[in-house]
Amino acid sequence: MKIYDDLIEYSKKNIYAMHMPGHKRNSIYNMPNPYSIDVTEVDGLDNLHKPEQMIREFMDDMRDFYGSIETFPLVNGSTCGLMAAIASLASFGDYVIMSANCHRSVYDLVGLLGLNPIYIYPNIDKNSAIGTEIAPESLEKILKEHYENEKKEIKAVIITSPTYEGVVSDVEGIGQISHKYKIPLVVDQAHGAHLSFLEKAIDASTPSALSLGADIVVESLHKTLPSLTQTALLHVCHERIDLERIRKNLGIFESSSPSYVLLASIAKCFYELREGGRKPWLAYEKRLDEFYEKTGALKNLKLWQYEKKEKSKLIILAENGPDLGKKLREKYKIETEMAASNYLLAMTSICDTDEGFERLFKALSELDEEIENQKEIDSKKEKDKKNDIENIFLYKNKSIPYLLSPYQIRNKNKTYVELEESEGKIAGENVYFYPPGIPFLVEGEKIDSRIIDYIKKGIEKGMNIVGLLEEENKIRLKIVDEKKNN
Repeated sequence: MKIYDDLIEYSKKNIYAMHMPGHKRNSIYNMPNPYSIDVTEVDGLDNLHKPEQMIREFMDDMRDFYGSIETFPLVNGSTCGLMAAIASLASFGDYVIMSANCHRSVYDLVGLLGLNPIYIYPNIDKNSAIGTEIAPESLEKILKEHYENEKKEIKAVIITSPTYEGVVSDVEGIGQISHKYKIPLVVDQAHGAHLSFLEKAIDASTPSALSLGADIVVESLHKTLPSLTQTALLHVCHERIDLERIRKNLGIFESSSPSYVLLASIAKCFYELREGGRKPWLAYEKRLDEFYEKTGALKNLKLWQYEKKEKSKLIILAENGPDLGKKLREKYKIETEMAASNYLLAMTSICDTDEGFERLFKALSELDEEIENQKEIDSKKEKDKKNDIENIFLYKNKSIPYLLSPYQIRNKNKTYVELEESEGKIAGENVYFYPPGIPFLVEGEKIDSRIIDYIKKGIEKGMNIVGLLEEENKIRLKIVDEKKNN
């Protein structure tokens, strides 16, 4: 009972969730006893993998609302949707273009299917070192160079928009370029499931990728909407996509025993928001606008504002993100989504309350005042601070030392070496901060001193790094064992 008991105890601690899931444990969206609706594909309750009755009717309603050719409810998260989408477009040996800030699930599938990835790198905001949008001209350049030097077709372009930090790319422009070369565009809109509702309710300035020419859009409902964790949608938006291949691959990557509790959560989320009208979205926009306005007066803890960023993600710039996150957690009982080295990410949703926003503002105001009162920053610290916020993608965009494909690496013998001894070796495993789960060191890539320093800085900052082995007070990294592979 320990897991259950610990969760119950946690729920009693009055910790305010500035993180996913988007329902924020808000009682307005509660469902009855989940055991009462935890059923299977019995007579009259349809089958997710062959919908003909109530699930089919639900899918029709979603298709009409979103304007898609087909919308599939997912109970294995965006992960299974992205995998099914890409597997429906490409097979062993095919080339795909993928943004370097794709989720690890895309990297995993590329390796699993034996695809050849061509990486496209996001722009970098110089002031914050945060990765931003994918530029359409960058895609045009890659496509032109590829087809001048390589006759093999590119089967898909895969981008993430919005990013984990809320930056939205020019999906329309990217789609136009992609389609000029007759390549389908897949958009991982996991962090933008709310955009379609905002767009319809208040004509928001950030439209959904569904209305911008993407061929397939995958969304995580649970990230920004009132739906249970692991619920998502896959939208097919153009006739060029083979629906039968999508269905077949969903049958492979999604559970053959889909949860009716999660299906019910998807349906409840969709219908309540569809019927809820403009009022809750107007209230949400008002809370966000007021929060941005009030925090504008802070002297040290500034909210990052970027022209192509949507407002729901609160990016709090700080000298030490993990330290700020710890203070919010321990002193103010506010849990944020992610702590990066130089910023903190707080996720908001329509389920946040006025009290929740005020609680965060009060906490930031007090912490901002503490910083101001104790401010003693010498020139050396300023220099270290600037070095601290380098973005590894900016460096990798200039030099891409990939020696083996993700598929080739899977059949190689691997071993662990101490981090300092890994320079010049071939990475044997993806390494990434979690959250957000975006690999900054990719299996098959040559490890150099910049990567090692990047990992060390992450460790010093107290960030959660996946892909390392920590034992006997030493940090080890998995590499390709050149001796055993010769």
